[in-house]
Amino acid sequence: MEIAAATEGSAPVAKTGALIVGAGPTGLTLACELARRGAPFRIVAAAGGPSTTAKAGQLHSRTLEVLEDMGALEGAEELGVRVYGMTVYAEGRRVLHSGHDDLDAPYPYELACGQDRIERLLLDLLSRLGSRVEWHSRLETIAPDGGGALATLAGAHGASRRIRARWVIGCDGARSTVRELTGGRLERAACPEEWLVGEVRLDWQQPPDEQYAFLSEEGGFAALTCQPLPQERWRLTASLPPAHRTPGHREPDPSLAGLRELFERTGATAGRLSDLSGVTIHRVARRTVERRVAGPLILAGDAAHLTSPLGGVGMNNGIQDAHNLGWKLALALEGVAGPELIDSYAAERQAIVRRPLSTSNRSHVLRSLRRPLAGELRGRLPGFLAHFDHITDRSYRDQAQISSGYRDSPIVGEEAGAPLPRAGPSDHGSQLAAWTSFARGPRAGDRAPDSPEIREGDGGPRRLFEVLAGSEHALLMFLGCEQPHAQTLATATAIARRVGDGYGSRVTAHLVVPAGRPVAGYDWPGPVILDPTEALHNRYGARGECLVLIRPDGYIGFRAQPPSFQALSRHLSGIFAPMAIVSS
Repeated sequence: MEIAAATEGSAPVAKTGALIVGAGPTGLTLACELARRGAPFRIVAAAGGPSTTAKAGQLHSRTLEVLEDMGALEGAEELGVRVYGMTVYAEGRRVLHSGHDDLDAPYPYELACGQDRIERLLLDLLSRLGSRVEWHSRLETIAPDGGGALATLAGAHGASRRIRARWVIGCDGARSTVRELTGGRLERAACPEEWLVGEVRLDWQQPPDEQYAFLSEEGGFAALTCQPLPQERWRLTASLPPAHRTPGHREPDPSLAGLRELFERTGATAGRLSDLSGVTIHRVARRTVERRVAGPLILAGDAAHLTSPLGGVGMNNGIQDAHNLGWKLALALEGVAGPELIDSYAAERQAIVRRPLSTSNRSHVLRSLRRPLAGELRGRLPGFLAHFDHITDRSYRDQAQISSGYRDSPIVGEEAGAPLPRAGPSDHGSQLAAWTSFARGPRAGDRAPDSPEIREGDGGPRRLFEVLAGSEHALLMFLGCEQPHAQTLATATAIARRVGDGYGSRVTAHLVVPAGRPVAGYDWPGPVILDPTEALHNRYGARGECLVLIRPDGYIGFRAQPPSFQALSRHLSGIFAPMAIVSS
């Protein structure tokens, strides 16, 4: 991306750390992440207010975890409908069903709700954090300016103002002004697709806790999905066959009658459609920008990647873009970020949005659908199913984004020593078991697993995500057994104290004890997590003493067995700028 040189003007220049352009779910999430960390920013939008139409479809399981961490999930359940699975019909016959039953997550479902409702949640949170959106603010120019960028904005009545920011973050959607003004290029599109989307009242016998897909070859390939919404409404999304774009072919009918015709043609079960609203035709192709970060310019959400309207994939990716970027940008604005931290946002998130439906999953689906599908319909299925990665059990985890991670990130790492005996030959078997368990545990870059029924101090049962919600880096010091060696306790304490002295509240060390009570006669300098069922130890492969560092966005940044401050310090030197950390 390139930006033109700055020019002098008469409008006064305001200063801020980050200028967020766009106040959809991506921009609002980023604003909330910066606001709760006290980072300087402003958020502007050309619109006069938040969305009034539903637009994107559902919140995936991982996004619900993100909203919980932010403190924005309260009240969300009342705004949507829980969706526990999907059923696929072909030529009128049910051919496949899968669901979230085995999803190892605190939210084993999707929450179907409109973008307008999600924006209201985030706007309420932003207000509680003491910030607001500057509406009626249209971006007109961006120019480089002394290590940052100078943006010119036009107000509702034509008056312009200028803002100088260290970073400008384009969260302004598929037709991003930031991307266009700075010459950001989308990769060449392959196989553009068209979708007819509308909301209706649908009276039928299908339960409203699943979504449904209907496939047919009649009159050309047709695919229709029906997704439940609040207040007994449904969102219908129909794929439009390539034939309708040929010369002389009539445009699809974006009316209630047109949707009824598609509904009947795909062999959908008996139902009555009425009260159509919000019908649109989406012409999109899966595309990403070549660069997300270029100097002071950053792109996120639909400004950085375009997807189909199915399943709210773009909105979920955008929220998670912002959650990944937020803590990194806050550290950079504070002047304590390591040199690779902002660039790691691009490396991590670009890898996620580029990942297609795997060949193995596609083959599994097609083997499942041998009949009654004919060859033509079968041949078109991969493109359609690519938007429903959750059709198979393994890829349902992908759609929920529980299995997405950053193992190849430049800012994650791990170290594991050899399984050598500590106190003598009798310990060798237990050390080997601990080493094997650690090797099989979640890796650096993986989403940190949640765990129920842990306790913090004398409190009642809680989940790990509840304990860590809203925190910065969390260092879990696992003891591995109820009666640890004295040296194990001494090492854990020394690491915790050195972390506290060097990083203050930015890294909090938690002692994790596989028992229902703290270690007797032992003074730990921080919070203690009790794990009486050892579920937390098991989920992290912690059968022996080890440490796991969980990032602010809920992914494992580093882990080591045995615990080593030197190894941890080497990792943290890539997150925080040398000599920039001061205890707080």
